Formats: sequence, structure tokens, C-alpha cells
Amino acid sequence: MFLSSPIGMILVFALTVGVLVTVHEWGHFFVARYFGVKILRFSIGFGRPIFRWHGKDGTEYVIALIPLGGYVKMLDERLAPVPSQEQSYAFNRQSVGRRIFIVAAGPLVNLLFAVLVYWGLYMTGISHIKPIIGQVREASPAFVAGIEHGQEIIAIEDQTTRSWQSVYLALIKNWSKKPTLAWQVKNPESDTLQEYSIEIPTQNADPNDNLLEKLGITQYWPEIPPQIASVAPKSPAYRAGLKKGDRILKANNAPVPHFGYFVALVQKNELLPITLQIQRGEDELTVTVTPIVQKDATGTPRGFIGIQAAPVFWPDELKNTERYNPVSALWRAIVQTGAISAFSLEVTYKMMRGQVSSQNLGGPIAIAKGASQSLDAGFTQYLIFLALLSISLGLLNLFPIPLLDGGHLLFYGIELVRGKPLSPKTQEIAMRIGFILLFSLLAFALYNDLTGLS
Repeated sequence: MFLSSPIGMILVFALTVGVLVTVHEWGHFFVARYFGVKILRFSIGFGRPIFRWHGKDGTEYVIALIPLGGYVKMLDERLAPVPSQEQSYAFNRQSVGRRIFIVAAGPLVNLLFAVLVYWGLYMTGISHIKPIIGQVREASPAFVAGIEHGQEIIAIEDQTTRSWQSVYLALIKNWSKKPTLAWQVKNPESDTLQEYSIEIPTQNADPNDNLLEKLGITQYWPEIPPQIASVAPKSPAYRAGLKKGDRILKANNAPVPHFGYFVALVQKNELLPITLQIQRGEDELTVTVTPIVQKDATGTPRGFIGIQAAPVFWPDELKNTERYNPVSALWRAIVQTGAISAFSLEVTYKMMRGQVSSQNLGGPIAIAKGASQSLDAGFTQYLIFLALLSISLGLLNLFPIPLLDGGHLLFYGIELVRGKPLSPKTQEIAMRIGFILLFSLLAFALYNDLTGLS
């Protein structure tokens, strides 16, 4: 539970952002050095330096107090006077083509980092939980189409679904494009494949929505005993007096057959008191706990009381493992990075048009929680989280907003067309506008973070 504590989340957040910022700034640093630009400072973080040292190249390396970014300070006549003998090493003296390469290197190395992470994972093997259908709600679109409990989802609209994540991605991608979705599933007993056509609601797909639930499908889970393995400090469960080792017998007078049943009950009863009958040793006790609203890892608001069951050990027959040789793994990594990038851009576009809820925008707290949860689930999941975040960081920095790398690339593109740079006054105004946009974006992301806290 240490990773879920405030100190644990701060440390994991600092580690996560430190890795990704180092990767990003190293891209700028490497290409600038390759073109002979003099680097004055390489800083991870902002504010007061915690550690600093000078390399043999004369560059000052800094780890600063505030882990919310970093920068590479280059020799530049626009920032300070440069001796005539060093002017050829100044960034502003480089050709516009070289400046474009230097600025673009940061975001592109973030994308390359994701490819390398996936490459390594696909060579060693990534295990996914098979997307096996649990319950199918009566009269739901899936029920009407003929989908049944225990079937494995093989593909949606020709998009292979090896995991639940790929199922969600396929649903979000295709939800609004057709009135029906073509599904291919495998029957549990005969291993035969069947095809179904499921009608979907005529509405936009929002990552905040549980699209499977809208179709009437729940994910299959092994029946975990309803016994509490841990209780989060200061959580509703902690305040209600629940303890590690308690076994939940009944909830609101209804028997609790397994932990998944209780989780579903809590998630649907946010802010409503639940009366529990529990067994503690040889004693039976009655307690009342009231779930609060908290966003899960996908950003969906759900009821939460702060307990965990023992880890689920999925049998091999319920897993899909992707493992490839180095060449195939590299191609698979490139395809995966490209697919996630395209999906992220599509969601961003829909968010700007109001088709996707802006609640999907998360800030530092969301990153800290996601990093802690992924690391708690295992190092492989943490690496996947790093790759996803690296893609997001790379794409965000390519947006044509002044102060971001994409804003500088826009300036240099205009310079290529005009044959001369924009005036200092125009650039200054654009930078101020960019600052307002980024500050507003960060403030909104923080607001989403804070409204998702308990």
C-alpha cells in the first residue's frame, strides 16, 4: 500500500516524470551537440537545484526541486551577448533546418522511447487477460445479437482483440462510424468462431463511458473470495472499521458470493450507505460503509471504499501472450505506437469539438495515481504506462502552441516560407498567448484531478 500513499505517489511521480523528461530533453541535447551547438545547462526539473555538476564538455547538469519538466539551455545571442569566437556555436546562428531538427528531436525521441519499450516487451513477451465475456444483460444490444457468457472476443470490425484494452480501443474507434459493429467471437467449448452484428446507441464514444456496459456486457473475472487483503488509510472502509482479513458475508442483506460481486455493488452505490455483515475470526459483525466517488484508472467515476482483495492469479488458459523475434517485435512495437498515437489524436480532436468529455484531461495528480497503480500491478504494467505517457508527452509537445516545441516549429516553418523569421514583437505576443493557453490547460487539468480526489 506504500505506492498508494501520498509519499509513495510523490516518489513514483518524480521517478516517472524524471525518466520521461530526461528522454525528451536528451533528444534536444543530442541533436544540438551533433550540430555543434554549445549546451550551457541540462536541467531535469525547475526551480532550486538539488544536485548540480559540470561535465567535461562544460555543460552544467542540474536536478532541480520541482519535477514538472526540464530544459536544455543553449548558447543563444537572444538570451545574452556571445563572444565573437563562439557565435558559430550559438543556436540562433544555425540554419532554420538545423533548428527544426533540434526542436523536433525531443518529441520524436519520446515516440522512439515508446517504440523501444514495446520492442523489449514484445521480445520478452507481454501477457494479456483474454477478453472473455462474463454476464450478458437481458434485452441489451449484445443479448439481442446472440452474444453469450464465456465467449472470447476475437475481433471487432476486423481489429484483432487480444486483450480488454484492445477491445475498448476498437469500441471507441468504431462506435460512431456505423449503426452496427461486426464482432467475431470464439465459443468456449468447441473453439468454433462465430460472427455477430451488434447494434450500438447512436451517440459519440467517450472514454469516460463504459461502452461494454452500454452493450450489456461485463468482463469475466475468476471468483475471488470476498476477503479483504488490505484497507487504505483514511478511506471509507478504514473509517467504518473494516480490517485486513475480514470476510464479507452479506451486503444489504444479500449474500456476497465473491469479491467481484461486492466491487460491482460498491461501484454502483456511490454515496449510498451499504450495510455489511462480516466475519472477523470467529465473530460476526455488522458495519455500515458509505462509498465515495472516485475516478478509476480509465477516468470513470465510480463508488470506492478503499479495500483490496488478494492478487488474482489468472490461469494460463485465460491469458494471451504476445512474443516475437526481434524483427517482428520491432514492427509490432512501431504499429502499436502508431495506433496509440492515432487514437490519442482522435480523442483530442473529439475533445476539442465537444464530442468527448474534457474530464479525460488529467494533470499531475492523475499521472501520480496512474503511475502508482501501474507499478503496483507489476513492472511490466509500469513500463506500458511509461510508454503511453511518453507518447502523450511527445504528441502534446508537437501541438503548434507557442512555448511548446510545436510552437517553435510553427515559427520556423513560417520562416522557411517567408525567408525571414517573424519579428521579435510578434513572437513575444505569440509566446504570451501560448503561456495563457498552457496555464489554462494546466489549471483545468488540476481541477479535474482535484474533483476526482476523495
